Amino acid sequence: MGFQSLAFLLLFPVTLLLYYLAPFRFRWAVLLAASFVFYGWYSPSLLLLMLGLVSLNFGAGSLIEQYPLKIGPRVFLIAVFLNIITLVFFKYLGFLTVNLLSLASLLHWNYPVNLLSFLLPVGLSFMVFQLLAYLIEVKRGTIYSENHFGIFSLYILYFPKVTAGPIERPNHLIPQFRMRYPIDPKLLTSGLLLMGWGFFKKIVVADRLALITAPVFDQPDQYSGLPAFLAVVLYSFQIYADFSGYTDIALGSSLMFGIRLTQNFKTPYFSRSIQEFWTRWHITLSTWLRDYLFLPVSYSTSRTLKQNRTLGIPTDYVIYAFATMVTMLLCGLWHGAGWTFIIWGGLHGIYLVTGFISRKIKKKLNHALQWKKDNFLRTSCDRGVVFLLVSFSWIFFRSASPGQAWNMIIRIFSPGTNWINTGFIKDWNTILITLLFLGFLILMDWMGRRDGICALVAKSPVLFRWAFYLLLLWSVLIFGRFGEAQFIYYQF
Repeated sequence: MGFQSLAFLLLFPVTLLLYYLAPFRFRWAVLLAASFVFYGWYSPSLLLLMLGLVSLNFGAGSLIEQYPLKIGPRVFLIAVFLNIITLVFFKYLGFLTVNLLSLASLLHWNYPVNLLSFLLPVGLSFMVFQLLAYLIEVKRGTIYSENHFGIFSLYILYFPKVTAGPIERPNHLIPQFRMRYPIDPKLLTSGLLLMGWGFFKKIVVADRLALITAPVFDQPDQYSGLPAFLAVVLYSFQIYADFSGYTDIALGSSLMFGIRLTQNFKTPYFSRSIQEFWTRWHITLSTWLRDYLFLPVSYSTSRTLKQNRTLGIPTDYVIYAFATMVTMLLCGLWHGAGWTFIIWGGLHGIYLVTGFISRKIKKKLNHALQWKKDNFLRTSCDRGVVFLLVSFSWIFFRSASPGQAWNMIIRIFSPGTNWINTGFIKDWNTILITLLFLGFLILMDWMGRRDGICALVAKSPVLFRWAFYLLLLWSVLIFGRFGEAQFIYYQF
């Protein structure tokens, strides 16, 4: 059941009504029942699988807390292994067997290897990361293990965020399921506005941009020069509008229950460095990777490399480079079982390492040019470079194979064709309307970059507010492409 489906548009208001009619002590049960319907809509068997995984981690968390010095550490390792192996089995087994077949062919092995793949449960990657965060925090002693199976199940299967996040920490989300939330008209209004803004991003902007980008990425041989370049740039906005649109719908629908999910985007394309980009893009993933992967790898590496220099390089550079590349390569692999995703993660790792190493050089250059930090030209150059680097990496993210990505890159730098006659623009009206809505999205993001769209609209004059509401409703109903495509991050 997707957010843009008729089933969700029926399930959500019914759940909201029952939630506020139910006694406080039973409201978690209403949300859990709705979550079962929402996730079971995809496949009842997958729901049973997820409940099995939830049961395993619920029991493991209790044992880790009760026996921290005896069987707790072993239970922790076993539970972590079972979570990861479940993810590997469903998500990466096909990728592993394909590469094993390629290796066997290269080495002229004659042993038959069957190609194995299984249906990937929706949202499995997000759920596994939440389960791992829970186990790690219980082991560290920063939270108590959850003793209510229903509440713990809701933490994992809560329907607004189950399919594509945000990746919530247990100490942030679980306590909210026990709070008493009276009906708050302001929260209902803000939640509805955020949902509407998310639908606008997805079905008015992202799905319309897909009409332009998909033909170029799917058949790059037919395009070159400007059309290929524009497709890459527009795909950057497409994936942002798609994923942040999903997040806004998730945050808005949850807010109407009084439950606040973690913000996942903060105008990432206004970033002035790749490091800043990762503090603004998919924030819950980047903070998860920082806390549970980058910092532990950095710490363990620093304990091994105790000298000031390693191979003639300052050791802090080596530690940062190693931990960053490990983190970003695994980040790429988490997104998808394919070499394109690994290359995408590796590119961002290279960006981050290069930015870290060149900090002093950049500082000296800005000093020589007498560019202050808030200098308009410096700010514009920084943001332009970051956007181009991120857009370049999206080529690999979007392409079906490294070969197709490389072909796309070649086509960008090839002599331009007569792009009006290539079919790149089949309907000028559609193109102009799409770009107009994209411009409106960028403008509103810029205006609400500090406090968000809800605060921006709430502080505006009444005339502006109602004009915005009507424009949003009109654009979604008239120009929305309903039922066209699932959210991009559903596949992860």
